[in-house]
Amino acid sequence: KAESTLSSIKKSIVDRAKQEINKNLFTVLSEFKANSTYSFNQLFNVRGAKGRKRTPLKKIIEQQQDLFLSLFPVLLVTPDVASTLFKGVKKLFDVVILDESSQINVEDAYSTILKGKKIIVAGDEHQMPPTNLFRKIKQLELDESNTSFEDQMSLLLADSESLLDFAVNNNTFKSTYLDFHYRSKHHKLIDFSNNAFYSRLIPVPNKFEYNPIKFIATEGVYYNRTNEIEANKVVDILRNIEKSNSKYPSIGVATFNLPQRNLIFE
Repeated sequence: KAESTLSSIKKSIVDRAKQEINKNLFTVLSEFKANSTYSFNQLFNVRGAKGRKRTPLKKIIEQQQDLFLSLFPVLLVTPDVASTLFKGVKKLFDVVILDESSQINVEDAYSTILKGKKIIVAGDEHQMPPTNLFRKIKQLELDESNTSFEDQMSLLLADSESLLDFAVNNNTFKSTYLDFHYRSKHHKLIDFSNNAFYSRLIPVPNKFEYNPIKFIATEGVYYNRTNEIEANKVVDILRNIEKSNSKYPSIGVATFNLPQRNLIFE
């Protein structure tokens, strides 16, 4: 009964949203046709005529911002893109949602915050803080002889205030927490994180019973940043899966440094 009621409420909200969007779109299109000196197809270059470049998105928004937002009332962009496309515009959107806010600095999100009438900051305080790690990681990978790879990665983790920290410490924002782990397909995959960091979250019951984790003791020896016995075991497992014709959607192999990864490749 509860699921039926929730489904009915969702349908009602969606139907109402569709009506409002269509009504607004009709009004904006009518104004565009009445006042514009060029056609809709010319603005968006819908047909993409040969030898004619498509109109850049930034130019379309500059010329017909209301029309664009009526066609696309929900945008999914990065803070940098939002700042570029809607430069100098404030309180343009009814709601601005800043996801993964634990991994972005306040100053990087500031211009995006100004573009919303209402701001929702979503994030996980137990995730990594803002860092330039992923900008530098490629540079470090190029030098595979670097013996302090892990040490350099640790140094890149900046101790700076994130947007999430700012929101949590600011009384202007109201905090709301999730009640369920919705990503993990089996409770054992999230048990450690839940017990160590979250404790309050309830794992979603798995649809059927199975063991998602298997521990294999290889008795390997870690020497010179590699473990040859473990590498051989990983290769054996992959070969056995290949021989068994098991239908795996994909297989991921994670190593904790580049030398071990290269040893498996060899």
